[in-house]
Amino acid sequence: MAIIPGVLEDSDQRKDYEYVYHSPRIGKNYYRLASIDLDGSTEYFDVISLSYDPKEKRMDIFPNPIKTDETVVIQTTFNISLENKIIVQNLLGDIIYMNTLKPGSDFRISTQGISSGTYIISLSTNEGVLKQKLIIQ
Repeated sequence: MAIIPGVLEDSDQRKDYEYVYHSPRIGKNYYRLASIDLDGSTEYFDVISLSYDPKEKRMDIFPNPIKTDETVVIQTTFNISLENKIIVQNLLGDIIYMNTLKPGSDFRISTQGISSGTYIISLSTNEGVLKQKLIIQ
């Protein structure tokens, strides 16, 4: 999920770290922390569970910004149905990509062949349209 660099010195002083995961799944999510020391030894901590029940529908896109010839992942905070269409447009409104999301998995779009620039990703739902900006470098 994430690697957070530690302090690269031998110290007995406490160092606090923080990480926010912005794409939890609906329902229970399980997390486990592993700490790797300078000598290579690893300490695993207990698994914890957190429940996530979003009040509003949200679409997360990552990485963003992204480089050309990479793959962008789109996750939602709601269950995808067959009616959910995804559209990628440039700032002039030209459609660069259009597809229907399949239920049960993250959705991926390759940026291969797409020029650097700013794009708008729109996701049509039964209740409206979610939009988010995507920057391709």
